[in-house]
Amino acid sequence: MRKDRTRPAFTLVELLVVLAIIGILMALLLPAVQHVRESARRLQCQNNLKQIGLAMQTYHDRYKVFPSGWIGPTGWTWGAYILPDLEQTPLYDALRVNEFGDVMPPDAGTEYDILLPIYVCPTDSGPDINGNYSHDGTIGYKKSNYIGVNGGTNFVEHRSQDPSGVFGVASRVGIQSIKDGASNTFLVGEREFDMKKGFRGAIWMRAINKVGSYMYGPAVVGTCGKRILLNSSRTRFIGFSSAHSSGALFLFADGGVRFISDSIDGDVYASMAKKSDGA
Repeated sequence: MRKDRTRPAFTLVELLVVLAIIGILMALLLPAVQHVRESARRLQCQNNLKQIGLAMQTYHDRYKVFPSGWIGPTGWTWGAYILPDLEQTPLYDALRVNEFGDVMPPDAGTEYDILLPIYVCPTDSGPDINGNYSHDGTIGYKKSNYIGVNGGTNFVEHRSQDPSGVFGVASRVGIQSIKDGASNTFLVGEREFDMKKGFRGAIWMRAINKVGSYMYGPAVVGTCGKRILLNSSRTRFIGFSSAHSSGALFLFADGGVRFISDSIDGDVYASMAKKSDGA
């Protein structure tokens, strides 16, 4: 009679070798998976900016200027003005957005203060509510990661109707005013929302600060330059930054989107933020 053969068990050494091999493979695979995921998120961020760029161009075709950076004292912003061109006409109508000062944006946390995915970088890990911008110092408005370019200064001109960049208070800048060329001039860029690192992010609906002051540009625009370099500690409140590694995505005035390295020369960076500095 034939006896069944007993299958030998793994030895402890063999088991440890198998576990070690699995551990090595996982260690090799994880960075690759993370890289693929970040590539997809960065592509989505780029697409967000392209859609914003198309909306800006459509708005410009209609009015012959880009939207105002923000309007005081109501605080409506470029992000609200282009809503119809982002297929958000119902929201635009419900908000009663206008440039005449007779309708105020809603308070934070109310019905029409909503998170719009097109204004959010998918790599950004900050919460949906940005407590840095509030009408009463308590609950914040829904966040955004995209801000207009005010210029290449230290934000001393944030109340100017003719900023060195495209967006300021009550600004009405058209392509014809961009003497350096639309393909060489920043229009919109990123700002990270990560309070652990000090980056304060932005909001899309209203130019306002935490205690309810209006005429407050840094909520929706930013500035570039030698003193306020991309992703540096000085950009946290008024400049540009990104959760992407080594730089940030920028929308140009011609509708193109490019990744700008955070090692860019400060003079070049400031020049690209200005609409007519001759560079």
